[in-house]
Amino acid sequence: FEVRAISSGGQDKEVRLNAGAVLLEDGRVRFPTDAPWMEDFRKELLSFPGGKFDDQVDSVSQFLSYAGGRRSNARLQRAANEISGRRH
Repeated sequence: FEVRAISSGGQDKEVRLNAGAVLLEDGRVRFPTDAPWMEDFRKELLSFPGGKFDDQVDSVSQFLSYAGGRRSNARLQRAANEISGRRH
């Protein structure tokens, strides 16, 4: 598992999330519905940008920026697999 720094390019969290939202809206990113953390995660996403917490939103925006810059379903799937610990 390799950790790489990803530059935000000087954009704030809201701009990054909005830029990557098309991947979510198109159904190209999936989240485990039965994960024990899913309800808190969902609340944080839905309360953004006015919510108390935004660290998970920031992580999602960084991932969407990284994955969306690739414009490749295969690379998006590989990145998701790396995050979940399943390498193919």
